[in-house]
Amino acid sequence: MIASVIVDVKSKNVNRPFSYIVPPHLTQVIEKGMRVKVPFGSREVLGFVVDVTMDDESQYQLKPISDILDIMPSLTEELLDLAKEMSIDSCSFLINCISCMIPQAIKAKYEKKIVKLRDNDSINHLFKSKDYIAFSKIKKEDYGIIKKAIKEKIVDLRYDIKDKVNIKYETYLSLNNVSKVSGKKQQLIIDYLKSSGPISKRTLINDLQVTNSTIKTLIDKGIINEEKKEIFRNPYDNISENAIKHQLNSDQQKAYDIIIDSIIKQNNDIFLLHGITGSGKTEVYLNVIEYTISLGKEAILLVPEISLTPQIVSQFKSRFGSLVAVLHSGLSLGEKYDEWRKIRNQEVKIVVGARSAIFAPLTNIGIIIIDEEHETTYKQDEMPKYHAIEIAKKRAKYYQATIVLGSATPSLESYARAIKNVYKLLELPHRATNTQLPHTTIVNMAEEFKKGNLSIISEVLHQAINERLARKEQIILLLNRRGYDNFLMCRNCGYTVTCVNCDISLTYHKDHNRLKCHYCGYEQKAITECPKCKSHYLKGFGYGTQKVEEELIKTFPLARIIRMDNDTTTNKGDHEKILNIFKSKQADILLGTQMIAKGLDFADVTLVGVLSADTVLKLPDFRASEKTFQLLTQVSGRAGRHKDQSEVIIQTYNPNHYSIKFASQNDYRAFFKQEMKIRQLAKYSPYYYLTQIVTTCEDFQETFKEANKIVNYLKEQLSSECIILGPVVPQIKRINKLYSTQIIIKYKIEPNLDKVLESIMLTYQDHQVNVIIDRYPYFVI
Repeated sequence: MIASVIVDVKSKNVNRPFSYIVPPHLTQVIEKGMRVKVPFGSREVLGFVVDVTMDDESQYQLKPISDILDIMPSLTEELLDLAKEMSIDSCSFLINCISCMIPQAIKAKYEKKIVKLRDNDSINHLFKSKDYIAFSKIKKEDYGIIKKAIKEKIVDLRYDIKDKVNIKYETYLSLNNVSKVSGKKQQLIIDYLKSSGPISKRTLINDLQVTNSTIKTLIDKGIINEEKKEIFRNPYDNISENAIKHQLNSDQQKAYDIIIDSIIKQNNDIFLLHGITGSGKTEVYLNVIEYTISLGKEAILLVPEISLTPQIVSQFKSRFGSLVAVLHSGLSLGEKYDEWRKIRNQEVKIVVGARSAIFAPLTNIGIIIIDEEHETTYKQDEMPKYHAIEIAKKRAKYYQATIVLGSATPSLESYARAIKNVYKLLELPHRATNTQLPHTTIVNMAEEFKKGNLSIISEVLHQAINERLARKEQIILLLNRRGYDNFLMCRNCGYTVTCVNCDISLTYHKDHNRLKCHYCGYEQKAITECPKCKSHYLKGFGYGTQKVEEELIKTFPLARIIRMDNDTTTNKGDHEKILNIFKSKQADILLGTQMIAKGLDFADVTLVGVLSADTVLKLPDFRASEKTFQLLTQVSGRAGRHKDQSEVIIQTYNPNHYSIKFASQNDYRAFFKQEMKIRQLAKYSPYYYLTQIVTTCEDFQETFKEANKIVNYLKEQLSSECIILGPVVPQIKRINKLYSTQIIIKYKIEPNLDKVLESIMLTYQDHQVNVIIDRYPYFVI
């Protein structure tokens, strides 16, 4: 038996499977998807079995697999095939693609244990009198017995992760036989177990006030059984299953019927559900998933980021209870591990999570829903640079499943595909609550300045806030920039305090009196003397959320204000805590960055203020107008979801810009038409596909020289229809001590591109200059 193994070594020379002989004691155990330990050169490394064949290859004198790290496969065959496709599509090493599908918990240091769930003659001799044995103590010839016992749920493989997380266990007691006993306490326990059935040891001790020694006596006599059960961590155990199921309106019902028909027929359709903010897209998702699992199939729901998860999870947990697993970065290592185990063990039917949840090891997917499909957080920034929507398409094709992409502001690419019938367009044009969309006012901040108002809060917004506070209604204020001052500058010589690692100014954070870089994480104590001219005329410029919070407290002293940004949500559970405070009306004003702009539904919010609509608009990015429109539309949708006469006030220095005007009118189609004209003229997506190549190095000259070589190679190898731009230096040319250049390839059809990109990737793998290839670039200068 020969196993093909991908080894965990990231080098161009080993980005392929290596063959190993399967030792006799592993022939009944080895499967695709297992992690193994294999000899590689002079060392032993981790590997993943990607194929198993019967072949006579003795002439090659293959080395044997040293050991297995899994009794049951960590990856399904489907996920292994997906990793191979991803490797080509994202120009990444196969081991990188495989690694991103594995939970961090089993990458950490751990001790594997085989835990006995119940007595059985086939395994009792291995355990003797113990409840568990270390996996390392099991003889290799006994692997087959253990694997069979796991499948029969006699034993279970547990990972005890050192220094990070431990498996939680609960001891359960059950009555084995009824015998006469002399002690009153012993008889009390027997009578209790007669009526209760199996119960946790902790509960029994608390209820009967008995001791461990009394229980042990009954266990030793064989009268009661003791069994350890793993207790899964549940970060949402406070959510009860009492969801109110809302009746779908006619628009929702129409969308629901069409999606269900596709699921039943296994058409592998992709739907774009374009529904205005508050149109009830989530209720459609809930009903579609309910029907899907009634067919015996499984569902994945992706949400764009952690801040959305508490409300979404609450809705799904209250509707489907223990059938839901949650995967996102806000969970602890142990919680993520437990959720992944539930999925792998087929104990759940629904997975809700952020981007990486698309790799959930489900085996019978019927529906994949991607909410807020336009969000950039569905794109992975590190290698492999995959896009969750593209991964969803591959998984859906394998299972003949249906995909639903939902958004109030779809990406131009998705809406263009819907118009061309590549996707099927479904629309929800009205709010589910029948409330009116809020009235929107655009405030020209240049006029405010001329009138002598130097505050970030305009007179119009100031008055509106006072009115809402007087009516005991709530307010959301958006400023997409955290910190206190945007930068610190010397008014004597013009010196700006910049990061030591990046060509960017440091942001001042007043609460800790620190200057921080939001790119590399560098920080230092705030200075009071200019390093260049030694003057003390240092002043902060610009506004961040901390500074606005301070100004709001001074301006509205009776208002209860809460801030939500990356600085106030550093700890686990911070998002949910802040949102619960606001939801329970313990705060009047919620001030935050873009994390408060979408997915939130508060009944008493009747005013939304956008303090600076120009923050994203000024970025050197061809998608800047689209991102501005989406952000403004999304945050506007937080107002008046349950009450009429709500208001949105947008403050800007560009009141006539089309993205701001159309967002204020909630007119997606008008924005789409205008933006598509500009994209067509500039030959950008969705008229052209884009690939970005970034070169980075500590030596700027070397970076630029190699980038020019790549451009020349591309021009030689690709067709004349292909447009190659660059190399160019980005606006921030050095980040984290690395200089970078950018090359953009624009194309419609380029059959030779995969081979050319692979050649570039291999050429520069062990080079001084690092080359990063991105087939789905989201930020292009």
